[in-house]
Amino acid sequence: MYITGVKTYVVKVPYGPHGYKPAWIPWITQITYPYTVIEILTDKGLSGIAGTDCGAGEVKYFVDKVKPVLIGRTLENRQDLEEIWEDVRTVAERERISLILATVTDLIYDTIKSQIYPDEKGMEIRWGEMASDLLKILMTNPSSLMLAFSKIFVLLTHVDDRPYVINVALWDLLGKRRNKPICDLIGRKRDKIKVYASTGLTVSHEPEKIVKFAEECAGNGFEIIKLRAHNVDPEKDLEAIKKVKDAVGDKMSIGVDANQCWTPLPPYWSRKISLKMARALEEMGIAWLEEPLGGIDIKGIAELSKAVEIRIVGGELECGIDHFKDLINAYDIINPDISMAVGFSDGLKIAEMAKERGKLFTPHTWDLGLGLAAGLQFACSIENCPKLEYPYDPDWPAEYRDSILKEPIVAKNGYLVIPDKPGLGVELNREVLEEYTCEELSSKIAELWRSP
Repeated sequence: MYITGVKTYVVKVPYGPHGYKPAWIPWITQITYPYTVIEILTDKGLSGIAGTDCGAGEVKYFVDKVKPVLIGRTLENRQDLEEIWEDVRTVAERERISLILATVTDLIYDTIKSQIYPDEKGMEIRWGEMASDLLKILMTNPSSLMLAFSKIFVLLTHVDDRPYVINVALWDLLGKRRNKPICDLIGRKRDKIKVYASTGLTVSHEPEKIVKFAEECAGNGFEIIKLRAHNVDPEKDLEAIKKVKDAVGDKMSIGVDANQCWTPLPPYWSRKISLKMARALEEMGIAWLEEPLGGIDIKGIAELSKAVEIRIVGGELECGIDHFKDLINAYDIINPDISMAVGFSDGLKIAEMAKERGKLFTPHTWDLGLGLAAGLQFACSIENCPKLEYPYDPDWPAEYRDSILKEPIVAKNGYLVIPDKPGLGVELNREVLEEYTCEELSSKIAELWRSP
């Protein structure tokens, strides 16, 4: 079997009837979930799929650059896959700066078009008018501009080259070629895994709502739930978390995510606040504290981990094997996203490093279903993964979360089971994918930074 082409689909899927207010970008309501799906095509009619939250500009530009090292390549076994992957990685390292420029342009273009020229198709970038366009947005809808520039801040301060969606698609394709789930290509360690209900709303904004949802989760068989602490006043988060603890603490284990690594928007936690919160949560009997400090403060994270008994978790969007050597020492548990942060090939090496140091690896999976499918296959392929994130929120029902898939990924009695289907074990809903594809955006950004 050889590769004949690569397709990309840039989509914006509705979050739900009322939008969504995620804890990691407070004060901003997201109406749609931007997402990019790639599909690697072959002469046998099989295709490998994967998806990522990375910007449309980055993915489109990268796919354009990587096609020459994919098309015509034979993929029959794991050795073929790893050889292709090394060539893909070389392209990613060479093109990193251009990838960042493409993504920045993507964010600016999309913001200006949606706010100033929503009805204009195939809009050209008006470089001479950009300043005045951005000023108009600042005066009329500052939150959208704040969101765009916060993403740029994150990009410039944290994001490295991210070719991992290609790696996931290659593994999906190889699984289909061998007619096996990915976990069987690697070496299945379990048939199912316990999942935790991962909410995305700041717990203290609507505590009664989260308490009711936690009780529903317990009634549906979930034994673990993760809450988000991102209030301007951390004490209010503690009060709300205690309400949930009092309601379901005898039935469920509770984790807390502070979302300090990947947002430039306040509220910020200092080392002092992080220590205070960690000790308060520890006294409350909370199982873990996630992202209590910015990801670049590795020393602070390591000191916090040593100072408290509660487990400190992080690393969901960090990338690079060498970088994870430091992160594994700092955190008690690492939680890289398979599609965005490590892929299967690098992820397996990182998981082994973590295992050697007595650390756990619990993948991050908050996305439109394809990342959850990848996380499930990965979690059932390694020994040091006791649980898996399951995006589950009262304001983001599964029919929206997994709308680009033919069938939603449904947890039963707090567990996910490896599907019988090969590869990732999921199929795209082509009609929905076509409905939400943003063609003029996806084609324009790919062209903008293409080298002559």
